[in-house]
Amino acid sequence: MESAREHPCQGIADLLTIEDQFGSAKGLPVTLTWAPHIKSLPKAVPNSFLLTAAARGCELRVAHPRGFELHPDVVHEAEIYAAASGGSVSFFHEQYPSLKGSRAVYAKAWGPATLSGLGSDVVRQHRDWMISPHHMKRAAHDAIFLHCLPVRRNVEIADAVLDRPWSRVVDEAENRFHVQRALLDWLLN
Repeated sequence: MESAREHPCQGIADLLTIEDQFGSAKGLPVTLTWAPHIKSLPKAVPNSFLLTAAARGCELRVAHPRGFELHPDVVHEAEIYAAASGGSVSFFHEQYPSLKGSRAVYAKAWGPATLSGLGSDVVRQHRDWMISPHHMKRAAHDAIFLHCLPVRRNVEIADAVLDRPWSRVVDEAENRFHVQRALLDWLLN
């Protein structure tokens, strides 16, 4: 069900993974952070995480370099959801402050707000945005790491994060199956 704007099944699977780990997402500090990638990827997954986390009442922090803003309409919708659910949405152009105390760190590459941000040197210019153990140590001691997969290892996320106990990417992928199965059951019945 991914569109150019949203990927609702992924967003629900992401929050299901967080709730499996922590019991509830309400009031939970979570970070959605941009990650470097060699291609300009669509914004459907980060948009859906933003909307779903806001609707579930998370204390959501969105971090991205300047020029990689999410669409204002999606941001406005997320702010409405957060206000209704008791959550919050804040934005950072520096990654480290957004990670402090986060219980879940979700990294996802997405393209620039305008075509002027494209170029083969995006990864090189923003290499320090790749999530590493150093980044995860800024989060809460029991923080988990999420990514929708597939992932470019050691470009978006360091192997040392994906292959360590922080990572819940396999659980998250399994939850996509359960979310989609439940959705099909609901639609057909």
